[in-house]
Amino acid sequence: MEACLYAALLLVCYMQVKSEAICDETEFLHLNGSCVACLLCGPGMQLSEDCGFGDGGAGVCILCEEGRFSADTGVGPCMRCTQCDLLNRLEETRCSPTGDARCGQCLSGHYELRSMTGAVELPCVPCSSRDMIHKECLHLTAQKAKGETAVTMTMDLEEPKEQKGVKENKISMVLISSAAASSLFLLALLFWAFLVSAERFKQIPKHCPDPEGLMSADGLQLPAPTERTAPQPQSPAKMFLSGHEKEVHPTSIVINVTTNIKPSGQKKDCSSQEAQQSSCSMEEMEKNLQTIWEKAQGQTIETLDYDSVQDLSLLLDSVNNSCALRKLGRSLGVPPQVIAHLKGFQDLFQYLCTSSYTLLPQLAQAAALLPHPEVVARIHRAVTT
Repeated sequence: MEACLYAALLLVCYMQVKSEAICDETEFLHLNGSCVACLLCGPGMQLSEDCGFGDGGAGVCILCEEGRFSADTGVGPCMRCTQCDLLNRLEETRCSPTGDARCGQCLSGHYELRSMTGAVELPCVPCSSRDMIHKECLHLTAQKAKGETAVTMTMDLEEPKEQKGVKENKISMVLISSAAASSLFLLALLFWAFLVSAERFKQIPKHCPDPEGLMSADGLQLPAPTERTAPQPQSPAKMFLSGHEKEVHPTSIVINVTTNIKPSGQKKDCSSQEAQQSSCSMEEMEKNLQTIWEKAQGQTIETLDYDSVQDLSLLLDSVNNSCALRKLGRSLGVPPQVIAHLKGFQDLFQYLCTSSYTLLPQLAQAAALLPHPEVVARIHRAVTT
């Protein structure tokens, strides 16, 4: 039953749709179901409401608003008037309710733009200040150039003397500022050169005379052998402890070193304590020298490990030990011209390894002449470990 009702409703809707007439763009649907033509309005008028495609029908003709026009009879609305000033053109005929405005040539300083097909575009393009292509712009460019020249000359002629004086003062200030900046730069450059020169003078090594009372190192200098052949082994007494003929003992060497580096204003109480410490350090150094002779006999300095070389560099490369490094080189027979170019213990070590045949006992014997017993102690530790 319900299916029959739905089918009947669909049939009725279809019949109604099919029975309705389809009206044209200038017709409206009448109440009787037929299409009726819309009311036509003459030039300068339009319908009060839209009509067409079945809508409208109740509208009447009214006059076009200001700024709009309608030139033909019909059902269409009034159109907007053309504004020539927006197109950069002269207005030849003003807009009226029955006709559009008519634009003429381009305004002065504008030229027509043509498309690729040769058709003229409605908007005119403004001329640039240096346009030398379009003929409409040539006279404008010439006039602008003449006007600018005349204005400049007029301004120069009418410029007060006070303003000229201000300009001259500004130029003078600029020149003075430039000269002052150049002078400051030159002074800064000279000051920098002075500092560099002073720093270089500081780096020149000072003359370090041998301390008075020390045993001469000539007895410890060994001539550099022409061939890298091991020297004949000697006894510990001959190598480290001086014989009775020279009447010099390693203990006396240490005594001379320690006594010569004491400050002159030291008190007697402190000197007695330092004498005891010196005797202890002398005995310890003598033992270290004997141990080095026994365990490192025949070993060259190339057997020193990296850590030992670094520690000796730290002991001898300080500013206070620069003289000690040169004294050690002289004791080992290094030529003076080579000593003058030594920058640290590693340079001395490199020279001894490549240009001479130096044994570890010889290095320890030369180090015993220095006022630094820790150097011998470090060589002793490198040999015993």
